[in-house]
Amino acid sequence: MSDEEKDELDALLDQYTAEAAAQTKKVLAGPRKKGYQVQGQKRAREEALATPIGSENKGYQEGQGIGASAKGMAQPIELNLKTGRGGLGVEEAKKKQREQAAEEENHARLQRAASVLEDQKKYSERAKSDYELRRCLQQLELGWKSSQQLERNRLLGVEDQRQVEEMVIARLAQLVESLPALWPEEEIVDETAEDTETMGKEACSIPDPLARLKAMPLEERPSIPIQTQLSTMIRHLRQNLYCMYCGCTFHDVHDMASSCPGETEEEH
Repeated sequence: MSDEEKDELDALLDQYTAEAAAQTKKVLAGPRKKGYQVQGQKRAREEALATPIGSENKGYQEGQGIGASAKGMAQPIELNLKTGRGGLGVEEAKKKQREQAAEEENHARLQRAASVLEDQKKYSERAKSDYELRRCLQQLELGWKSSQQLERNRLLGVEDQRQVEEMVIARLAQLVESLPALWPEEEIVDETAEDTETMGKEACSIPDPLARLKAMPLEERPSIPIQTQLSTMIRHLRQNLYCMYCGCTFHDVHDMASSCPGETEEEH
């Protein structure tokens, strides 16, 4: 390439460079779009707010209160920029409403949780009480059968089975008086039944005192806690040297004291 061609190429590059610089200057000098202006203002504001007040401000020392006695505010007033189009105080009112709604919702949620816990507690207590009641009734019935069997064992020489049962009931009359949970329910006779004579015979076949107790209305029967009735039954059996939980009869009081863990099911 000759020197003339090199000079011509250099002149052309200089011209392009000058035109590009002029165009860039024109663009920078022209009006900017609103979006860029807003972003620039926001960035400048954030930078300014992030910059702490310097000690060059008259009357201000970092960490100390303002004023002659240095007892004034130690921190600048926080800016609360308004960016929406609502009137003054609208945002603050909406904020309070949101906070109040959140507080009410939290209070309602706590009340619901407390109500659920209370219902669960009541259900658990009721289920436990029902289980204990059923358990006591089962043990009471088992104790009653054991009491009858103990009396039958004492009447092995009597051959008449009906007489044996009547004597068993008679001997246990005082015990059954204190155990209303074992009393038969009040009999209801169906007047339209075809075989009323048979029903009457069955009702009369119940030996005393159960027949008398069966005729007693439910509302007139004594109200004795089932736990008390069970304790009465256990004492009666132990007086006869029998432990319902061990399931055996002991030779004497000393044998029972040394071999039986105690009177309650938990001790066994």
